[in-house]
Amino acid sequence: MICDWSSRGRYRRLIPMKGRARRVYDVISVVAILHLVIHILLRIHVWFHPLSRYSWVVNVFTASCYLPVYESDLQSPELAERLKSAQALFEHIDHQTLIEGSTVYASEQSPSRALNSFESGLLQPLLREALQSSDLDHDQVSVRDVIYQPYPGFGQLFYIIAEYNQGPKQLLKLSAFMPSSKVSLVQSQLISSSQQIEIIVPYSDSPKKLEQFIKFLLPLLRTDSNFRVTIVNFIAQSSHADTESNRLSIFISEILLAISGSDEHLKRFHVLSIRGGFSRGRGLNYGAAESKCSDCTLFFCDVDMMLTSHMLDKCRALASKGSSAYFPIVFSQFNPALSSYHVHNSNLHISQDSGFWRSFGYGMSCIHSSDFQRLEKLPEYSAWGGEDDAFHKSVQKSGLTVHRVPEPGLVHVYHPKDCSRRATTDINACYRTKAITEGNSKQLGSQYFTLQAQVAAANQH
Repeated sequence: MICDWSSRGRYRRLIPMKGRARRVYDVISVVAILHLVIHILLRIHVWFHPLSRYSWVVNVFTASCYLPVYESDLQSPELAERLKSAQALFEHIDHQTLIEGSTVYASEQSPSRALNSFESGLLQPLLREALQSSDLDHDQVSVRDVIYQPYPGFGQLFYIIAEYNQGPKQLLKLSAFMPSSKVSLVQSQLISSSQQIEIIVPYSDSPKKLEQFIKFLLPLLRTDSNFRVTIVNFIAQSSHADTESNRLSIFISEILLAISGSDEHLKRFHVLSIRGGFSRGRGLNYGAAESKCSDCTLFFCDVDMMLTSHMLDKCRALASKGSSAYFPIVFSQFNPALSSYHVHNSNLHISQDSGFWRSFGYGMSCIHSSDFQRLEKLPEYSAWGGEDDAFHKSVQKSGLTVHRVPEPGLVHVYHPKDCSRRATTDINACYRTKAITEGNSKQLGSQYFTLQAQVAAANQH
């Protein structure tokens, strides 16, 4: 029978159903309820464990419920349009999972973990089929990164970044879609490792941070000749721009001489001076406009960052002209005094005790110069923060695919945060950021009890 809820709080019979009709109705009801339960579990599970066995089984099941994908469709040009539809439908899934070698990086409570046996068994045939479909000599391909994006009801999308070692070094980017157990190659793209990168860094009177930044850049300057650093230097209204630019260039030369004995890489630094109070958005807009770079990758960066050559290659591969932009999720270092972890030799152990993924920030980004030119420029706020969120939304609205991946090769190096000079509009946000960058709850709790014991001991004396 079909039932309805009566005003007396009891069920009442509306239409009697008997025999075969009743059985068919019961089966449909059970299937509908099961589908609803599985769909809810899928949403919860994909968010926390996007590459687990259960997530994989449920996605394969729901692919037939939401979007039937037939064998003839797998090689169709419409597949890319279907992926666009999936990306639009699930734009709330703000991050992807990165797999480097045998380590998985995800923006979750555990910053890094080992690749499990199921994931390893899943990736091997995926990589094999994707590489065979690319018509390249797969013996010459060395896989470096696998980026995983779940689209519930549609399937799984993988971005594979590899080195192609036949001839001059090139980067290979494969996009592979797996709507069921079969892999379909969406796109194969060879990217020159000589693609020029313009690193743009807004700067305002932070000599110690600049010295540290150059120190971390030095290994990259020696091994990668295809990037340049533009430093946008904010100066007082009364200062002379050329004089201040020359002064900062001399300071950079002194740093290079002190740490390497040579300033041969000074020509890779371009100093621009701009009058007025510090505005990160204004500095990035000015640096991009003055770079005179029509066919390069722009990397918007801060002076308190540490980066690796591997990260720059991902920047080249994921910021694809007319196609995609890269907004890496930065790993933010805790206070070394509490965590006992320090950045050494451009490396930091990624763990929940050394820092956290700054999933709320969009400040570091890579985008092709031609794509940036057709977008709205970054808002030039004088207050702290906000321009990165606005720029991220602008890129999303432009139709570019946004890659949002935990990036172990991009670390925010800890430094004390001074919120005393912040405007009242952003001082609360500043203090919240200051609190979470000091340490995790275990470290802060331990520090509290240590200080409490010290105060008690001092009072006894």
